[in-house]
Amino acid sequence: MKINFSVDSKGEGPPSKSRKLDDHFSVSLLVPEPKLNGKSAVFTIEHSVRVKDSRPVHDSRVLFKHEFKVKSNQEKTVRVPRKILERGLFNYQGEQINVHCFGRLVVNENLIFKDPSVEEDLPSEVLKKPAV
Repeated sequence: MKINFSVDSKGEGPPSKSRKLDDHFSVSLLVPEPKLNGKSAVFTIEHSVRVKDSRPVHDSRVLFKHEFKVKSNQEKTVRVPRKILERGLFNYQGEQINVHCFGRLVVNENLIFKDPSVEEDLPSEVLKKPAV
């Protein structure tokens, strides 16, 4: 399974003052395994914070969710609104805290065991860097 992010802009070439970023970005999802054809799948964008502390101060939330049926070897393109990332989300890994923003694709096989899934970090072009 594969997740590919692409940053869309209005017009040709990189964004500039006259060419703003589109209000969406695209995610391409591919599930090449024929045995998963017709199964239900869920793509989510999630934000997770893990603190290396004995107190339960971790946090995780789903920012975007898209459900669909798998069509084997057919790429599924999902347009994600940028407004879900307006809170200035970012990735950071430090000694005491890990902040992670990622896409997750899970295919439901209706089995007792863990369903097949894949995770991919959101690209830096999509995430805003925090002011320091």
